[in-house]
Amino acid sequence: MITRYYSGVPFSRTTISCVAVAFLACAIIFPRAATAAITFPLEPKWSAVVPAPPAYPPAFDTDRAYVPLQTNQLVALMIKDGSTAWSVECPMSAPPAAGDGFVYAGSDGLVEARAEADGRAAWRRPVPGRVISLHWDAGWLFTQTEKGPFLSLRAADGEILWQKDFGSPLSAPPAAAGDRVYLPLKDGRVVALTLQTGDEIWTRKLAESASGILPVGNRVFIGARDNYFYSLNAEDADTDWRWPTGADLLGLPVLDAKRAYFIALDNILRGHDRNNGTMMWKQVLPVRPFTGPLLSGETLIVSGVAAELFAYNTHDGKRSGTYALKGAENEEMLLAAPPYLTAHDLLILVTKGGQVRAVGSGAAPAEAPKTPDVPPAEAPDPGAAGATALPPAP
Repeated sequence: MITRYYSGVPFSRTTISCVAVAFLACAIIFPRAATAAITFPLEPKWSAVVPAPPAYPPAFDTDRAYVPLQTNQLVALMIKDGSTAWSVECPMSAPPAAGDGFVYAGSDGLVEARAEADGRAAWRRPVPGRVISLHWDAGWLFTQTEKGPFLSLRAADGEILWQKDFGSPLSAPPAAAGDRVYLPLKDGRVVALTLQTGDEIWTRKLAESASGILPVGNRVFIGARDNYFYSLNAEDADTDWRWPTGADLLGLPVLDAKRAYFIALDNILRGHDRNNGTMMWKQVLPVRPFTGPLLSGETLIVSGVAAELFAYNTHDGKRSGTYALKGAENEEMLLAAPPYLTAHDLLILVTKGGQVRAVGSGAAPAEAPKTPDVPPAEAPDPGAAGATALPPAP
């Protein structure tokens, strides 16, 4: 039974319930999940070029990538083959978001939703000021403006459900889980709010702002710019464990059933026991990392600013593969956004020049042809004329 806890948004679709289902599924069918995951070496699946350089990182849903261009165009590409589904004029002042059959765009004083199928406007909602962030999460749409208010909207029709001014902008995307939403603020505060009304549950002050926040079950995992990775108790924000690094944390961590994996700007990828924080392994990266790691099966994928991917094994952190995207004359290409891992086991790379490429697992190496059964030739008699004696086997 689905319990609807506020304004038509079902509880069963919130982040915490989806995460719980995902971990249960992994525990039951882990071998199948690992088989379906991306494996290196990688190979191109398709390539596309958009008409102008990207203005912001794209948004994604199951079937499409939505790329905002510097020419105020929004281009929808089909994930299956890179073909252009549609292109519309759509000025934006922040990266778009996607979900519930819409792509959402924010501009000066306006948030709007466009249909995923053809880009037509579905609804528009005036907001106080220029939009600087926009995030979708299972029926909820969160936005913030330069003037300060953080707004919670119903994604289906744009109705503003509540708004609050925290006196500080976000430092990373908000994270909804169950009946809560967690906000990382630039002044170092992490605030837990009731999703229905925006009422404050707790506030935890860090020495510096959070670079990413991931609530899972009764834990809230935070990478911060104070050179610490935190695991907080979701009920009261007490520290379960924390780990010092040599530099600020970068982006979101990723989790599997046993470990938490995260990257700091000391160029180190780390794997820690997710329950007690014990470091299981660490790996020095060959590049300056661009964002947090991606997890596919038993492979961690790391990227730098250059369009190059590095794969590491989750068990011991050893490198298991690389992939580099090169231009026509083998020139280095730079990423305009973090790589995106699709539900179809593809990685989407978008470069600053407007190239878009999907890569996936390469074909399995062909088996060596079997040698036909031929009777061995009879060895010559060493004493016969013209015969050459063979050296003894080593």
